[in-house]
Amino acid sequence: MDTSIKNITSSKEIEKKMVNPELGLDRSACRVVADEIESLLADSYMLMVKTQNYHWNVIGNAFVTVHNFTENQYNDLFKAVDIIAERVRILGFKVKGTINDFIIKSTVGTPSNELSLTEMIADLLGSHQLLIKTCRKVIKTAAEYSDEGTVDLATERLQYHEKTAWLLRSCLEK
Repeated sequence: MDTSIKNITSSKEIEKKMVNPELGLDRSACRVVADEIESLLADSYMLMVKTQNYHWNVIGNAFVTVHNFTENQYNDLFKAVDIIAERVRILGFKVKGTINDFIIKSTVGTPSNELSLTEMIADLLGSHQLLIKTCRKVIKTAAEYSDEGTVDLATERLQYHEKTAWLLRSCLEK
């Protein structure tokens, strides 16, 4: 048997070895908030993947505009995903960050390679609207436990998704 496999420690043993952060928050409250943040992480990651897929596959009259817009979006989402995941770590927990974890936890869903330009924009709009709901849920939960750091992070993400939803709605209006 490979000796490197013997050295792998179970996740429960790793959790036991982690030093609990002193944030002025109850440990059980941190767990509840971290669970909500992981929903935001999963939704954000899946939206990033969807946005990048549409960036690669967009065609039509507005190709350049949508191609550039979606590139900016997935780059912004990539940065946000890291900040969101780091908040889980700040609260003292390991991040459940596999693609399977994200698919299971996300409400955003996976992209389709068969959508028209208008359908892509509508799908992105729907996904950002889902993220708005996720952000509001995180804000509410974090506020209940007086976790202002998470409230601040989720509020910033909320404003980002509200603005992006407005931009996408504007693209669909006649």
